[in-house]
Amino acid sequence: MTRFDIDYIKGDTWNSLIYFKDSAGSPVNISGDYVYFTVKSCSEQDSDDNAVYKQNVTGHISNLSGISQINIPSGSGILLEAGSYFYDAVWKRTDGTIKTFLIGKFNVINGVTLRELE
Repeated sequence: MTRFDIDYIKGDTWNSLIYFKDSAGSPVNISGDYVYFTVKSCSEQDSDDNAVYKQNVTGHISNLSGISQINIPSGSGILLEAGSYFYDAVWKRTDGTIKTFLIGKFNVINGVTLRELE
């Protein structure tokens, strides 16, 4: 598991590519696997029902090359309140194996430019 804090500007489009590799550094086939990305106000919550943002990724960029992507579209990101949250990213394999591979703080920051961009 890697701990990594994210600073997100409210309303931006945010993307993060994920490369799944085995211990030898070779790509892992992720066909049928899931990636769950969840942002919560409290890491101790028992349910994802109150998550401020959640995404279930099933359509990966390249199954055979082990490449997936987490994203927050602008339309969803504008709804997030400025503040500090907690997030994790979880990989669920078709064999039932579950691995949390990213965890950290997710800081939503108000942007400086607030007028509609052309």
